[in-house]
Amino acid sequence: MFTGEDVKRKILFFIFIFFIVNKIFSLEVFVDNDFLENYLQKIDKDIKFVKDKKNADLILYNSLNKKITFENSFDYSVGIDNILFCSDKKINENIIYSFENYSKVLRNVTDILKYYKPEKYEYYDRILKKSIKEINSIKNNIDLNKKMILKHGSKYDYLLNEMGIKYINVDKYFIYKEKSYRKYGLKNIYIFEDDFSTKYKNQLKSYGYNLIFVDSKLKGQITLCLKKIIGSICNG
Repeated sequence: MFTGEDVKRKILFFIFIFFIVNKIFSLEVFVDNDFLENYLQKIDKDIKFVKDKKNADLILYNSLNKKITFENSFDYSVGIDNILFCSDKKINENIIYSFENYSKVLRNVTDILKYYKPEKYEYYDRILKKSIKEINSIKNNIDLNKKMILKHGSKYDYLLNEMGIKYINVDKYFIYKEKSYRKYGLKNIYIFEDDFSTKYKNQLKSYGYNLIFVDSKLKGQITLCLKKIIGSICNG
């Protein structure tokens, strides 16, 4: 007959075994973009996310944003060659916000996971192909009706370029040169990064421009978010 102490020891033993098994089969990952967490969780439910790089088995990062030199770190931006620059001449790090680039990032990430878990090679491959098919389907079903826009912020430049939407950057000097753009008949300014002063916003409005604030903090499936952004532009 088991005593209370025996039962307690057995419970602690099973908890210990569960912890060890979970540790063996799980992969602790640090990733610098929340959107990628959704894909990683989809492709492998055993993946655990950590906030401290030092505690990670695997580090996935965008080297255009920040270089990470840990031995277990992998740059998921490898192979993306359509690099853009912001208006301040700095490299535009927002490569993931594009259907085409996001597909390349998923391929890179999946290849890295195959290296860590070769026994799941075929399974990972099936999920990747299914995900890319979904991305292409969403992209191909977007109805575009705009060819040029006024916009502020460079977060979605890769997306605009991919979809063939030309744009004029609205910066702090725009008011002094806006007359030369009036021939295009554009009155909406799409704000992707809200860092203008209230005074400057009021100046733009006084010149007859409408400021449309596009949500840059969208969450969920990235491809649906990108579709929503394009929809905001086309319907604005």
